[in-house]
Amino acid sequence: EQAPRASLEIKGARESNISENIDKNKIVEEIFELSGMKKQIENYPSLVQSQLAESQNKQKPEVFAIVSKVMSESYKAETMYQVVVDNLIADFDMNHYTALLNWLHSPLSKKMSQLEEQASTLEALQEMREFAAKLQYNPPSQERVALVQALDEAVGGTNLNIEMITLTNLQMYKACETVIPEAQRIKEDNWEEKFKSTLKAQLEQPMKQDTLISFLYVYRSVSDEELKEYINFWDSTEGRWCNKILSRAFLDAMAKIGREMGNRLANELPKTQVAK
Repeated sequence: EQAPRASLEIKGARESNISENIDKNKIVEEIFELSGMKKQIENYPSLVQSQLAESQNKQKPEVFAIVSKVMSESYKAETMYQVVVDNLIADFDMNHYTALLNWLHSPLSKKMSQLEEQASTLEALQEMREFAAKLQYNPPSQERVALVQALDEAVGGTNLNIEMITLTNLQMYKACETVIPEAQRIKEDNWEEKFKSTLKAQLEQPMKQDTLISFLYVYRSVSDEELKEYINFWDSTEGRWCNKILSRAFLDAMAKIGREMGNRLANELPKTQVAK
């Protein structure tokens, strides 16, 4: 099998010690393709819209129409993609990215990436809900649950989801703050830290449960031994470094989206609704 172009570029640069000639964009694009992140980002906006639609009956029609429009125009795959790519290029490290590409080309990584990609669609979301309902009557073994929880710990799945939701909400509030009536604004000292800690505490248990069900579903065809090998990579020095920069990149994307949504909602919603 022919070696991927970006991988060859890395190898050649290392041998000749001219890493400055590396095409960083191509390497980052290869990481996106192999990891399945590109497809997951492409699917993310439709998942957000689907979840928003479930709350339609809880809002006034005119308010829902504005919120839906703003969210669909803010959660753009190309916006998320560009922010994440820019971060990965800014964090470019030849040795770490070489190790990451070597892992991404392994059979197990390819298998996992494909499963994660497949689970990022609307159809998979519905299947996951049906899967969750069946777990009540056919629960997994304690050993399997422990493995999945270890994977969550290794990749920081629950923590990343909590951080993304918290950061998005914080940025939205800060953007809307200028049009919130004075009496309803948060005025406590260190309010940002309190805002985040309160929201995180509310999200922790439901997010852990959601991640558990999600991982049980996504990796349901994966053996225990394969899961252990997968956990070992993300627990390694290289895995932890990669996870750190990927998480930071996605959080930056969510912050940008949160600010944009807040600014749009502050301008387009009636002030009485912004305050809510």
